[in-house]
Amino acid sequence: MTATLPPPVADPQIAGREPKRVPYVPALDGLRALAVIAVLLYHADLGWIPGGFLGVEVFFVISGYLITLLLVSEHEQNGRISLRTFWFRRARRLLPAAYTLLLVVSLTVVLFVREQAEQTRGDVIAGLTYTTNWYLIGTGQSYFQSFGRPSLLRHLWSLAVEEQFYLLWPLILILLLVVCRRRPERMAIPMLAMVAASTVLMAVLYSPADPSRAYYGTDTRAGGLILGATLALFWRPGYLRRGAVAARGRIFDLVGLAGLGALAVIMATIGDQDALLYRGGFLMVGVATLACIAMATHPKSIVAKALALRPIVWVGTRSYAIYLWHWPVYCLTRPGIDVPWSPGPTLVFRLVVTGVLAELSYRLVEGPIRHGAIRQWATKLYRSKGADRQRRLRTTRWVAGTLSVAIVVSVVGLADAKPHAGAVEQSIKAGQSALTSQTSVAAAPPDATGSTTVAATAATPTTVAGAPDPATAPTTVPTTAAPPTTVSAAIHTIAIGDSVMLGAAPQLKDVLGPDSYIDAHVGRQFKEATSMIDWFAANGKLGQVVVVHLGNNGTVSADTVDDVLDRLGNVPKVIVVNVRVNREWQDSVDATLAARVPAHPNAVLLDWFAASDGHPEYFYDDGTHLRPAGAAAYAAFIQSAMR
Repeated sequence: MTATLPPPVADPQIAGREPKRVPYVPALDGLRALAVIAVLLYHADLGWIPGGFLGVEVFFVISGYLITLLLVSEHEQNGRISLRTFWFRRARRLLPAAYTLLLVVSLTVVLFVREQAEQTRGDVIAGLTYTTNWYLIGTGQSYFQSFGRPSLLRHLWSLAVEEQFYLLWPLILILLLVVCRRRPERMAIPMLAMVAASTVLMAVLYSPADPSRAYYGTDTRAGGLILGATLALFWRPGYLRRGAVAARGRIFDLVGLAGLGALAVIMATIGDQDALLYRGGFLMVGVATLACIAMATHPKSIVAKALALRPIVWVGTRSYAIYLWHWPVYCLTRPGIDVPWSPGPTLVFRLVVTGVLAELSYRLVEGPIRHGAIRQWATKLYRSKGADRQRRLRTTRWVAGTLSVAIVVSVVGLADAKPHAGAVEQSIKAGQSALTSQTSVAAAPPDATGSTTVAATAATPTTVAGAPDPATAPTTVPTTAAPPTTVSAAIHTIAIGDSVMLGAAPQLKDVLGPDSYIDAHVGRQFKEATSMIDWFAANGKLGQVVVVHLGNNGTVSADTVDDVLDRLGNVPKVIVVNVRVNREWQDSVDATLAARVPAHPNAVLLDWFAASDGHPEYFYDDGTHLRPAGAAAYAAFIQSAMR
C-alpha cells in the first residue's frame, strides 16, 4: 500500500542538498536513556523523584518526532509514502521483543504465580492486540490505587498508545500533506490544534479521585506524540549542518539545558495525581522535551556530545527492552515480601536482572529479527546440504519444539485459570460481612460519588482490594445489605476508613462496642471523609469519638487534613491513625498528618507506622492489609487511645 502525494514544495535554503536518509543521532538515544532511568527510579518508589513516570511522556515526544521525520523525509525523497513498508518496519522493530515478553511472563505466571493466572489471561490478550490501555480503562483498573502484586503487564499501556499512534498517524499525515500541499507552516496549524484538543480533553476527563482514564487514554496522551511530530516539520538533523543555525550550537546548549532543567524540576516536584499535571502539566513536559530534542540533534552542541557518550547510548539503544522487562522484574521482587532485602539492595538486584534480560532481548531477539535473521536462516537452510543441512534442521526443530511447548503450556495454563480469592480479598469479605450486621444509622451516609453506602456494603458489586490487586484485576464481591433501620440509641464512636479498616472490621467492632458505627470502603481517599462527616453532623449522628484512618490510597494535602478536622471541631475526641502502606506516598502522608493533626486541640495522632514496625507477622504480602493478629493489634491500639 503506497500513497502517492503532491510533489514536495522546494525550500530554497535546502534545495539540491537534501540528505538521502534521516541520519542517526546518538544523543537522542541519550535522551531515551535519561527517560527510562527516570521510569526505573519512579517504579522503585523513591520519594525524591515522584514524577519519574514522565519519562514515558519524553518517549512519546521523541517517538512522534522521529516517526514523522521518517515519513516526511520519505515523501521528500520519493514523492510518496509506503504504508506497507512503514507498518512492516514498525512491526519488525516492536513485536518480537514484546511477544517474547508476553510468552515469558505467561509461562512464569502459569508455573510460579498461579494466583494471577486468571488476571494475566486478559492482560495477555490485550498485550497481543496492543489495546492494553483501553483494556485497563474498560475494566476499571487504576494506575494509582493498588495493593498486593500489580499486573505484570500493566506497563504495556504505553506501548499500546504508541502502536495505535503508528497505525493512525501515517494516514492523518498523508491527509495533511494532501490538504496542505506539504507546506510545514500550514500543516503545523492543524497539528497544534490536535495537541490543544488532546490537552483540553485530558483536563476535562481528569478525576481527582482516580485520574486513570485521563492517564491511559490514547486521545488524552496523543498530545505529546503530535507535539514531537510538529517539530519534525521544521527541525531536520540533516539540514542543521548548514545555514545560519549551524553555528549556534551554544545557544541550543542553553535551550537544551533549560529543557533538561525543567524536566528535572517537574519530575522532582509533581506527583502522578497532581491536578496541575492534567491541566497543562503534560504539555509543559512536552515543550521541555522539544527543547531537549533541538539540542540533541544540533551537530555543534556540547551537551549533545555528552549525551552521545557510549555508556549513555548503550542504555538508550536498549531502552525499549529495559522498559519491557523492568516492570515484571519489579513486580516479582517486592522488598520484604518476595525477597528478604530492604529497598536499597533490592533496587540494585532489580537493575542487574533487568539489564541482563534487556541485553539478552536486544541481542537474541530485537537485533537479529530487525536485521533479517529469520529470512537469512531460512535461506541458508534451503541451500544447505549434507551434514550442514542436518545440523540446521536439528537446531530448527529444537527451537520450534521448545517454543511450541512453551506456547502450549502458557495457553492451556491461562485458559484453565480460575478466579483466585486471595487472603486479603477474603479478609475484606469478612469485614463486609461483619459490617452488614451492624445496626444502621437510619440512612446511609454518602460515599464519594454522592450515593449512599451502608457500612461498606451495597446492593451492587464492590471492587475489593487484595490479591489479585484491586487496581489490576476486575474482581468483584457481590454484597447485600438489609434496608436501613432507624435506631434510637446514640452513636458513641464513628470510625471512617478504607480497605485496611474494612479488613480489620470484625476485631475493631468488638473493641468499639455496640454503640459504634464503622464506615469503611475500598479505595477511599482522605478528602472523601468531608461529605460523610457533613452528613453525620447534619443528621445529629456525630458521637463523642470519631476515628479517621485514611491516606492508604494516595497523597494527602495539609489543606485536606485541616478541612476534615475543622468539620470535626465540635467532636470531643478525634483519633487520626497514620498509615503503613507499601507505596511511595507513605512518608508524605505520615509527615502531613504529623504536621497538621497537633494543630487541632481535640485531635490526637496515633502512630500506627511506629507501632507496627518490626511486626511483619501483622501484614499480608502487600505489607498493608492486616492478618488476624495484625487486626487484633490494630484494634487494641485504637482502643488504647480512647481511654
